[in-house]
Amino acid sequence: MGCDECVNTTKYGCTECSEGFFYYNSSCGGGCPPSMYANPNTRTCEECQPPCLTCSQLNNQSCTNCPSGYLLFNGTCITYCPVTHYEGLLGEYPIVQVPACISKILLNFTLRLTTEARVIYIDFSQSIIATILAISQRINIQIENSMVASEFYMISPVTASTIKFKYLGD
Repeated sequence: MGCDECVNTTKYGCTECSEGFFYYNSSCGGGCPPSMYANPNTRTCEECQPPCLTCSQLNNQSCTNCPSGYLLFNGTCITYCPVTHYEGLLGEYPIVQVPACISKILLNFTLRLTTEARVIYIDFSQSIIATILAISQRINIQIENSMVASEFYMISPVTASTIKFKYLGD
């Protein structure tokens, strides 16, 4: 099945595969091993270019997974992420997770004063509603040269991209 030309009638006698089948190990199959590219033009399984572990085309800019010690970055395998990215995982746990460079979200903010005593609004450049809890636990507040302990202020969401900061101390 899937064999257009063969040298004998066994599964391993194929020399050329039918459309939709790929030649590997003297037989034709519906796909290729994970480390190989299924070339639709030649109907053969071809090794991915190093350092790709798996690939979507026959070049080293089309990697879909990288060997240990490498990170996937825009189709290439690199050893460390650029400053605009962070190390993370692509894919769905537990099915597959690929170590990769994930784009950082640049988050800028402006402060807006209010008429309410000890209250300011912090307007972020992007929505932070999904990360407000993580952000509020990592914010360090400094007034003049003194760090403010978390029990002396309150942070609460106002909109998807605005939080309200209220100083509770004297």
